[in-house]
Amino acid sequence: MGKATCECCGKQMSIGMFAKTYYRVYDMNGLIHNCCAECCNQAVKAGKVLKYDEVNKKIIFVAPGDEVIRKKCECGYVFCYTGKDVAQNREQAKKALSASVTAIFTAGSNTSATSLNRADHALNQIVDYNKCPQCGSPYLTIISKEEYEQEQQKKSGQNTNVSPSPADELKKFKELLDSGIIAQEEFDVKKKQLLGL
Repeated sequence: MGKATCECCGKQMSIGMFAKTYYRVYDMNGLIHNCCAECCNQAVKAGKVLKYDEVNKKIIFVAPGDEVIRKKCECGYVFCYTGKDVAQNREQAKKALSASVTAIFTAGSNTSATSLNRADHALNQIVDYNKCPQCGSPYLTIISKEEYEQEQQKKSGQNTNVSPSPADELKKFKELLDSGIIAQEEFDVKKKQLLGL
């Protein structure tokens, strides 16, 4: 008979054919963890979901809505998703499977083509959160809420410091001219300034 450690409370659990006192549970990223029966039962009674805490290297149970996963790609792109998003992926996968099975059993009919279209649509709705939505890289790091907020502040700080291009400014003044807010002479002066003429 072997031993396993609950990745939630740290308790040692016996494992074996007749002494299984733990569960193999999935976190939001689809990774499998050992969890004792007591921790699982408490989580189910409280209506909580499983999340892996990268910082403390253990599983935690959080209230639905609090289970936000924040990731940063090697390209610098930062994004987040929730357990609800993962659940929607599962639902789309079930729809795709169901439509595919229907297409197989109705092969050669109009129903088959419709079912295949439904399956394709459902598959296209699935988002792969293990790849960067920006560049497609699988090299992602889970980051904390604080790190995510810092990245967002950096991003918003960069956006506020960027000055508009001369073309953007010219477009803005053209809209003012077209709406009658400024006169043609004012527009011509501004155009010369922006173009350096």
